[in-house]
Formats: sequence, C-alpha cells, structure tokens
Amino acid sequence: METLQHDQIINRINHLNTQSKPRYGKISLSQMLAHCIAILQVTAAHQFSPESFADQILKAISNSASSKKPSIDDEKLKLVDCIKQHTDNADAGIYKHIDRHLQQFSV
Repeated sequence: METLQHDQIINRINHLNTQSKPRYGKISLSQMLAHCIAILQVTAAHQFSPESFADQILKAISNSASSKKPSIDDEKLKLVDCIKQHTDNADAGIYKHIDRHLQQFSV
C-alpha cells in the first residue's frame, strides 16, 4: 500500500469503536480486526507453504483467538502497526480487502 492509502486506512480504523456494528454479515468487530491482521501477517511474512492461503489465515486467526482476548483498542493498534509495516505497493488486493471490511463497518 502506498503512504496515502496507509494514512486513509489508518484514519478509518481509528474511527472504529466498541459501538461499531457490521452493516451486513455476521462478523464481529473483533473478528474483522483479527482477520485483517492475520492477512497482513501472512502476506508480510510470505508464509506460502503447501498449506493453502485460506488455511494459513484461519490458523493465524485461531491462534490469536486462543490467546487472551485483547481489547478493541489493542487490536486496532496492532492492525495499524501491521499496515505501517506492509510496504508492498504492488498489492492493491490487500488494500481492497481491508477497504471492504471497513466499509462493512461504515468507516
């Protein structure tokens, strides 16, 4: 993602709060944040093994779900940190995916 996209996404993430509800779907805010973090972590680490990409994402989410439940603010900070570290400007798909989830939560 480019710097402008980083800034726009981070600004929208900062508008999320415990009252944020999805306009559609059944995913919770906490689940959405964990999902976006997992995608960025897997793609940043280039952890492409014989496992499918979807399996890796599910594993990353379940690993974070099995640990102590972080607060929404902690999850937002973690997602912002992942975005700041994600420097692959060629990966517009990641931006679009996160954008879609933020739209889902009206930000």
